[in-house]
Amino acid sequence: MKPKHFIIFDFETFYSKEYSLRRLSVPEYLLDPRYETIMMAVYIPPASPQIILPHDIPAFLEQYPAAETVACSHNALFDLSILSWKYGWVAGTLLDSLGMTRSLRRYKRYSLEACVKELFGREMDKSQLGRVIGMNAQQIKQAGLWGPMCTYAMNDARECWHIFQKLAPEFPVEEMRVMDLVLRCAVVPRLYADVPMLEKHLEELQHRKSWLLRESGYEKAALMSTASFQEALESLGVDVATKISATGRRVPAFAKADEFMTELLEYADSPDDDINYAVQTLAAARLSQKSTIEETRAERFLSIGRLPWGNGPLLPVALRYGGAHTGRLSGEWRLNMQNLPRDKTKSKLRAAVTAKPDEKLVTGDLAQIEARIVAVLAGQGALVEAFRNGDDVYAKFASIVFGRTITKKDQPHERFIGKTAILGLGYGCGHERFYRMVVAQARQYGIPLEGLFDLGTAEVIVRTYRSLFNRIPMAWSQLDVLLAHIINSHNTTQFSRWPDANYGPLTFKSGRVILPNRMPLLYTIGDPDLWGGVLFENIAQALARIVIMQAALRLNKLGLRMVLQSHDELVFGVEDDKVEEAKQIVLTEMTRTPVWLPELPLAVEIGVGQNYSDTK
Repeated sequence: MKPKHFIIFDFETFYSKEYSLRRLSVPEYLLDPRYETIMMAVYIPPASPQIILPHDIPAFLEQYPAAETVACSHNALFDLSILSWKYGWVAGTLLDSLGMTRSLRRYKRYSLEACVKELFGREMDKSQLGRVIGMNAQQIKQAGLWGPMCTYAMNDARECWHIFQKLAPEFPVEEMRVMDLVLRCAVVPRLYADVPMLEKHLEELQHRKSWLLRESGYEKAALMSTASFQEALESLGVDVATKISATGRRVPAFAKADEFMTELLEYADSPDDDINYAVQTLAAARLSQKSTIEETRAERFLSIGRLPWGNGPLLPVALRYGGAHTGRLSGEWRLNMQNLPRDKTKSKLRAAVTAKPDEKLVTGDLAQIEARIVAVLAGQGALVEAFRNGDDVYAKFASIVFGRTITKKDQPHERFIGKTAILGLGYGCGHERFYRMVVAQARQYGIPLEGLFDLGTAEVIVRTYRSLFNRIPMAWSQLDVLLAHIINSHNTTQFSRWPDANYGPLTFKSGRVILPNRMPLLYTIGDPDLWGGVLFENIAQALARIVIMQAALRLNKLGLRMVLQSHDELVFGVEDDKVEEAKQIVLTEMTRTPVWLPELPLAVEIGVGQNYSDTK
C-alpha cells in the first residue's frame, strides 16, 4: 500500500447533555438538525497539524483525490462517516487506529487518551471538552476558548498518527484491507431499512405487550416488582426457583435468561388449565414489559431508516474491527447486525434489511467451518474425509449415538442432537454443559426432546464423541503442554509451531499465538481459566475468521463488495442481472482452500433474496 496522500482526520462537533453520543447512535447524531461541525483537525505527516474550518472543508478535500488517499482516525466509524455523509468524500483506503490497538494490545479501555497513556506513558488533557459542552462555534469564540480548542483538536490528530506509526509495523497490509472493507459497511452504506414493515412490526409487538398486561390482571408496576411477581406466582401454587446473585445473595430466578422463566412460559404443572394459562400469561407479561431485544432493535432500525438520508432509508452496518479476542467482528452503534434472529415467525428484523430496489442480496455461509478446522488441526482424518465427501456428518454421528439409521428427513430431532454435538464438543465441553446447550437450542427452535434426550444421554454422547474422534482430545492435551511451556513462559525467545513442528501454521510464543495472517492471539501469562480446550476454541474461531475475510478480500477484488459480515457469512449487494454470475464467483472463492491449511475442505451455502430473511 503506497498511497499518494496519508491524512489523519479528527472532527470536533457540537454536543450537549441532551444531544450527544451517549443518548444517540452515530447516524441519529450526525443526521440530527442540531448537528454542527465545529472544526476539522488534519495531520499530513511530516507537516504540522492544521485546523480546517467548516466552510473550507470542501475546498481542502478537493486537493486530495479520494482514490489516492488513505484516511485514518481514532474511531474512524465516527470521523470518516462525517466525511462521507456530510461532505461526500470517501478515501480510497479507510483505517482506524482504535481498531488497530484493539487487535494488537489488551487494554481495559481504548479511548485515544487511554491508548496514548498505555503506548507512550503520556497523559492527555481532556478537560477542554467539558468547557465547551453546549456551545456552538460562535459561543466557543466568544468565551475565549477557540485557541485552546484548536490546540486540543490538533493534538488529538497528532497522537492518532503516533499510535498508527507505532502499530503499523505489527499490522499486516492484508489486515489493513480487511479493516477498510469493514469500515465501508457503515461509511458507505448499501443496505436499506423497510420502514413500513418495521412500523407494522413494532405496532404488533407493542399491541401484544398491552394485551398480555391486560390478560395477566396486574398493573405493570406489580409485574416489574420482584416481590409482587413472586407473590402472584406463589398464589397460583408455583414454587419459585432461586439463584445466587452477583453479590452473593439468593434471589428469585426471574431474569429473561434464567431457565425457570423459560419454563414458566410453558407451565403445565397444575391439573387446572386455567391456572396453567394464568402462570404462562404472568411470565409472558413480565418479560414483555421489559423491552425485548426485538422491540428495541426494531425501534432503532426504524429511527435510523427514517433519518433524512436523501437517497432512501439507508441502514449502515457498523462493525467493530477486532471486537472479539479472536479477531472476529462484533456490533457497533447499538445495532448488533451480527446476531439477527433467524426465526421468521418471531422476528421481522432480517426481513426489514433489504437490498437496493435494483439489486438482490447474495449470501455465502461457510458450512461447519469451525468443526472442519478442528478436525484438520487435530488430524482426525476420517472426519476430515467425511466433510470433504459431503457426508451428512450430523446424521452419521447421531446414528452411532442412537444405534439406528438417522436421516435429516425422517429423524430431524435426533439429527439436531448430532449436529449440536459435532459443532459443540470439539472444545472440551462436559456432559452437563452439553445438556444445557442442547436444551436451550431445542427450546429456541421448538424441538421436543421428551423421551429422546436427558442428562444420561448427554453423558453417553460426550463419551462417544471423545472415543470416536479421539485425536481431538489429544489436541487439547498437546495445547495444554504448549500453554504450560510456551504461552505461560516469560522466555520471549523460544517458540513452537503447531500442529506441524515445521509447517505450523500456528506459532506459539510467550503470551501469544501468532496466526497465519501474522496477527496475534494475546493471553495473560498464568491465566487460571485457560486450558487446552479453550485455547483450541480460540484458535478455531480465529482461523475461521481469517478464512472468511480472505475470501471477502478476493471477492472485493472481483467486484463484489461486502455489505455485511455475520459469523461465518458474507453478504453482498448485487445488481439483478449479475446475480447468477455472482453466485458462481462466491461459490468458487469461498470454497478456495487456504494456502496455510491445504487439507481444509470447505463448503458454502449460497442464498439470494430481496431482503436478508429471504436469503435463507
